[in-house]
Parts: sequence; structure tokens; C-alpha cells
Amino acid sequence: MTFEDHTMFSLPLDQHQGSRSNAVLNRLADLISEGQLVAGDMLPPESELAARFKVSKPTVREAMRKLEMMGVIEIVHGRGSSIRRISAEPLQFFLRLAVGSLDRGIAEIIEFRRAIEVSAAGLAAENGTEQQFAELKQMMTRMQAAAAEHDTWVAWDLAFHAHIAAMTGNTLMSFMVEAMRPIMQQSISMLHGQKQMRDAQKTLERHVAIAEAIGNRDATAAQAAMQIHFDASVPVAISLVAQDRKGND
Repeated sequence: MTFEDHTMFSLPLDQHQGSRSNAVLNRLADLISEGQLVAGDMLPPESELAARFKVSKPTVREAMRKLEMMGVIEIVHGRGSSIRRISAEPLQFFLRLAVGSLDRGIAEIIEFRRAIEVSAAGLAAENGTEQQFAELKQMMTRMQAAAAEHDTWVAWDLAFHAHIAAMTGNTLMSFMVEAMRPIMQQSISMLHGQKQMRDAQKTLERHVAIAEAIGNRDATAAQAAMQIHFDASVPVAISLVAQDRKGND
């Protein structure tokens, strides 16, 4: 792609104050969010960007490195920089670090997931396709078979919740659930491993209730079933937090 419009790579007057590298970063981010730059587009060389933005090459290089760290661009030596397809990876990394720094990590994961996934269940019931409903039913069959197998259950449980997010038809919601995947895996694995505090059959029944409500296209029932599912997990999460604190005392 060629960029004949030289105003694309210029800084608005209100962005000339403060950090120049952040101003360049924000301008490139604006071009991506506005659709003027799309995945696969090659950016001009750093020297050309510096000339157009009227900043130094080190300033452009710093902005580009920040964008690369965020997963927004890919820098290939000898080829230049290109726009990447937006992925959940940077947010996954942030959420994993954030949860690790919290005293109530596992409990906060449950609360955070509940805030998003209750709504997702309702939208899945409203917007899911017949093919997606059929796939959800197949997942339930596999989850039933794997109820007593820790690693297999965790994998199918993750797939179950990701599939519900995809059924919403809401790209941002599906993206957020994908970003939560590492912390979801952590919480599901920890909860599933608490044999003395967790009834595997009741956990399975709660998943069945969610799937059936979604399959019946009953958004209200789907949200209620998902709410019940998370409500049942909170006491176990709180107990785990208490045990962890006791162990650290």
C-alpha cells in the first residue's frame, strides 16, 4: 500500500506537547482505529515517518517498539514494519500479571468473569446459529464423558465458555473472553481440583442448565443459569483465598 496523503503521518497541533513518541504512537493508533491502516499494510520506513511527523528517528523508533510490544505492529529486519491483526495476546499478558499481584486473585477472577459471562449467555441464546447450538450440545456430551478427568475437563470447560462468547455475535465480547483465557484456565483448574469442596456432578449439571437455556433461546434463563454457576464457585474461591492467606501467615 502506498500513502500519497502525507497528512496521514502528521501530528495534530494538540499532540505536539508532551512526549513526541507517545504522540506518534497515538497518531498511528488513530489511523488503525479509523480503518486507514489495516492488517497487512506496510508502514513507510522510519526515516520517512520521522520526516513526515517532523520528529527524530529515535522518537519514531521508540513509538514503533511500543506498538510492537503491544502486538499492534510486526517489525521484520530488512523488510520493515507491518500492521498486525489485533489479537488478545497483550491483554492476556496484562490480565495474568494483574491477577498475580492481587491478594484475592482467584476470587476476583470469578467476579470478573461473572460480570462478562452472564451477559454473554443471554446474547448467545439470542444470537447463536443452529450450527453453534449443535456444537454446544456436542461439547456437553464430551464434558459429561470427561467430568472425572481433570486436564480434559479443564480443556472442555474453557472451550465451552469460549464457544458461548462466540455465539454472542459480539466481537468485543468474544475478544475479551479470549483475553481472559489464561486466568480462566487458572481458575477452572484450581476449582476443579478442590475435590473436598466441589461436587463434580453438580458442576456438570450447572453447565447442562446453561447449555439447555441457550439452546432454548431463552436469554433470561441462560443468564440466570450462568449466574447460578458463578455463585456456586464464589464460596470455593473465597475458601481458597483464606487458605492461601493462612499458609502465608
